[in-house]
Amino acid sequence: MRGFHPPKLIISIVAALLFGCPVIPVGTVHLVMAETGDLQNDASGRMLTGSLDSLESWLKTSRYGVAWNAYLKTDLLRRELAKGTDANRDTLKEILRRYQSNAAGLDQQRFAAVRNALASYTTQLAKKDRLPVEKLPEMARSAHESFQSPSPAVVAAAESRTERAAEKLDQFLGQSPERSKGWKTFIRWSDLQSQFSSDQPDTAQLARVLQRLSADEPGLEKAQFVALRKSLRRWIDRALAEKKTAAVKKKIKAYSSELAESLRQYGAKSSHWDSMAIASRVHFLSRFGVAPELIASVRGHFSHPNLSAYISSELISSAMDRAIDEAIRIRENILGVQIVGEGQIRGSLQVNLLPDENRAAIGLNMRGVTESETVGSKRSVRVFSSSTTSLEGTKKVHFSADGFSSQPARAGATTATRVTGIATRRGNPLVEKLAWRKVAKSKGQAQRQSSQLAARRLEERMDGEGDKLLADANQQYGEKFRAPLVRKDAFPRLFDVNSDGSQIRLLMHEAAPDQLAAPMAVTPPPAGSDLAIRLHESFVNNMAAHLLGGKEVSSDDGGQQDGDQPNFLERFKQQRQKKVAQQRKQEGKPPLPAPQKVAESASWQMRFAKRNPLSVEFRNGTIRFVIRGIEFSGLDEQVYDRPMSMSAVYRVEQDNVGGLRLTLLDQGVEPTNVEKGGRFVAADAPLRSKLRVRWKETLEGKNGENKEIRVFPFELPDPRFKQVGPLAYQRLDLKDGWLTLGMQRTMSQLQKQAQVDHSR
Repeated sequence: MRGFHPPKLIISIVAALLFGCPVIPVGTVHLVMAETGDLQNDASGRMLTGSLDSLESWLKTSRYGVAWNAYLKTDLLRRELAKGTDANRDTLKEILRRYQSNAAGLDQQRFAAVRNALASYTTQLAKKDRLPVEKLPEMARSAHESFQSPSPAVVAAAESRTERAAEKLDQFLGQSPERSKGWKTFIRWSDLQSQFSSDQPDTAQLARVLQRLSADEPGLEKAQFVALRKSLRRWIDRALAEKKTAAVKKKIKAYSSELAESLRQYGAKSSHWDSMAIASRVHFLSRFGVAPELIASVRGHFSHPNLSAYISSELISSAMDRAIDEAIRIRENILGVQIVGEGQIRGSLQVNLLPDENRAAIGLNMRGVTESETVGSKRSVRVFSSSTTSLEGTKKVHFSADGFSSQPARAGATTATRVTGIATRRGNPLVEKLAWRKVAKSKGQAQRQSSQLAARRLEERMDGEGDKLLADANQQYGEKFRAPLVRKDAFPRLFDVNSDGSQIRLLMHEAAPDQLAAPMAVTPPPAGSDLAIRLHESFVNNMAAHLLGGKEVSSDDGGQQDGDQPNFLERFKQQRQKKVAQQRKQEGKPPLPAPQKVAESASWQMRFAKRNPLSVEFRNGTIRFVIRGIEFSGLDEQVYDRPMSMSAVYRVEQDNVGGLRLTLLDQGVEPTNVEKGGRFVAADAPLRSKLRVRWKETLEGKNGENKEIRVFPFELPDPRFKQVGPLAYQRLDLKDGWLTLGMQRTMSQLQKQAQVDHSR
């Protein structure tokens, strides 16, 4: 597709994951460890400890805090956490059940954070007790034998929990009657309510409500919607198991057999389809409570954190440190005297990383000196003075899976004042003499009050400007990253971010309940870069399923239409063309000839597959990606609803100027059924033929100009960070399913930073 360029799509996905919202650029990881398995245990423990600390701090402000801590057995949880891997699993599960109960108030975000972190932590501990991998196929084959049809009491309890979740949502929506009406219409509220009063609930009708609750609609990530969605899903599963026991049992038996065969064949060369087959069957069995030990063991062996990254303190400093030199107007009251004047503040803002095991902690430090000339007036006397105020302010900013937060700014100031003259309205010498005496007597007190006012102004400014930036950052993080994944029940089960004095580090396990992550534990990217990331192909594949599945795209999406700004892909193309021209000019080469105008092909549309819209493979220095569509239009007068897979393979290499070079090695279009190993059918031939023409044109360009693509050193997209300059691709490695990238500031930027550091 024109404007839907595959290599740029891959680059845009990776760039969006790192820089699409304010948090991911902050997050990347260098983790030092003796054993990768311990890394994940430590990370999940840190995540739980941080969430628990936050909850306890919050409960201290509530009159119900003591009661909550008693109900949730907080002291017992602390004691078990102190035992590390020797913690009592049954005790942790009992505490987790308290967090998972329907007690009023547990849908609050801080409770949910501990609940999710505790679930992840218990899962990690269970890996220590997991079954040997060679026994998994045998256990899977007999897994169906553990299925038991739920009793009417169990189904009734699930219905009751759903009804209570609906009541809480009703209370939440009731805060805005207009909003309540719209939401209830959208989620089929009346259909849900009718099932609560039915002796035989209609699971098909409940499923339609669940489908609406699972839609990618902004707002459905709110805790009340999420709680109703999860409880409704459990109710449907239990009702189905009771109502259609034979059919459910038959499917469980079939899935047990299929899972056994998939596990038997699963290995290092298995495809993304193989991983999906295991994950979907494990998820189905878990929904009906079948073989929990087997399920935990499968996930423990084949689903590990799939992203590890870090960002250096030097890069953060080079991006955010800045000099301050600005004029200010002064208007204040000191000891009853109205003071007006002008001043100039000169100083610097420096950003430092702070040690914090449970989140990223950043310290903002402002130091400066204000020189001012003022006039103080009281009755008929005017006092002329010059002042020097030394200022120092600090503010701490934190980032975790929940977003950004901060502590109030703290500032101190010291003012030294020199009175340069006193004048009276009528020039009375006696009055002036008395005024000089009074000013001298009150000078110390006036300086102290002036210092206090200056410190307060600095605190208010740092809080005002900082909190506004944090609010914008939280909005971007929530809207672009957290909320879409929460709506899909796919927010990373492990999102561990922390910092020390030299790095911010991130470790993520991105996989929904019906997905697997990396089949082996992640190792940290090599040290020595400003920004480094190591991610497994499952991270991109799983994320693509959540963000692209079922969406429609057009071949015109990359262009500029009706005066709109071009999107990321088109801007990337324009920037690349501009940099090619600049580099040729620096090398003394003539400019490239203007591309010949050719007739534009008519736009065409594609709808992504829902479950597996895009997948990538990182193998031996190459990236292979496949885009899968289920509906195509605009190729001719017909609409095609036949699944097709469009693939391409690129060799990725570093060039000698800090960029990358992508060379097209292979490309093709096949029916998705053929990609999965099925047989080609003649009915797919017309669509395949038309797509092959468009796909070849998309990959190679009109005249083959896109067979090799140059990717220049990376530049941070925010213009406020322009001083960082380009980041050269210092490291590149693609093998065994992992992509490792290391980026470093160019030598000129490093020399400039060294000069700045030396001048301090």
